[in-house]
Amino acid sequence: SLALMRFSGCTTSKKRAATDSQLITSAASETTTVKAETTSTAKKATNKYYLTIKLQSKALAQNMIGENAEQNVYVYLPPSYYDSDKKYPVVYYLHGYGDSPEGFLLSNKAIMDKTFKNGAKEFIMVAVNGTNKTGGSFYVNSPVIGNWEDYVVNEVVALVDENFKTINDSNSRGICGFSMGGFGAYNLALLHPDVFGSLL
Repeated sequence: SLALMRFSGCTTSKKRAATDSQLITSAASETTTVKAETTSTAKKATNKYYLTIKLQSKALAQNMIGENAEQNVYVYLPPSYYDSDKKYPVVYYLHGYGDSPEGFLLSNKAIMDKTFKNGAKEFIMVAVNGTNKTGGSFYVNSPVIGNWEDYVVNEVVALVDENFKTINDSNSRGICGFSMGGFGAYNLALLHPDVFGSLL
């Protein structure tokens, strides 16, 4: 079962947004950007525990507002990742309206590192962008803004399972979110129990 953790990033969106730019700048030296197609293999940088992957989405390509189909996917890897042959459960985080998926992971990276090093069960955490030209996608399918539900459930999950040491099973895959992302997490978990076995 997935460990249920309480992160300092689960505060109000205004408080978190105010620190995002500072956190992103301070963690720049730890960040590696990897570009990948939905069906290709992403090259993972050795000894990097926070990755930004550019994903060219087919699900988002068909929209009426000129939304960019290339999206960033943010991946946090636990401390033992490069020193172990084991596979890890994955928790997907959906951010709130006006928030940053990148900021959430960076603001909680040190907490997760310390918690895992103290013996908690490790997992990979993936933050998915839900911001679009209307302000927020709410992670739903739409002929106007694109198919964000399909993007998360089919493309992002496939990308992570294909390129990282994950336990490819719904029982080892959880989803959580804040505000708009909380709605998205509940919605996707209820619609796709075969993909997300835990709602955190």
